[in-house]
Amino acid sequence: MGVNVDDLRAACVTGEKKTIPLSYSDAYDKAMAVVKEVGLPILCESKAARYIVVIGFPKQVNTTRVGIFFEPVTDKSTKITISSLSDTALEKAKVMILDKI
Repeated sequence: MGVNVDDLRAACVTGEKKTIPLSYSDAYDKAMAVVKEVGLPILCESKAARYIVVIGFPKQVNTTRVGIFFEPVTDKSTKITISSLSDTALEKAKVMILDKI
């Protein structure tokens, strides 16, 4: 059973963005390490489809999802976008995940 991430992908338009000097594979691995370090449950992930979806943010309904999407810019640069349908969860994800990558 898969999880639909289309709504989170669409929300990338208003998501938080950051470009980092890592290859896509390294950026994905770094994001996974940060997610595990802060103790957020991974709802689903696909390295091939370039996303990670996490849940479990403090003081949020535990099913509130945040998507982490990756877009290779060059061989050594990757744009990361986090998105959520919850502005509060998005702000928490920025501090807990994006700022640490």
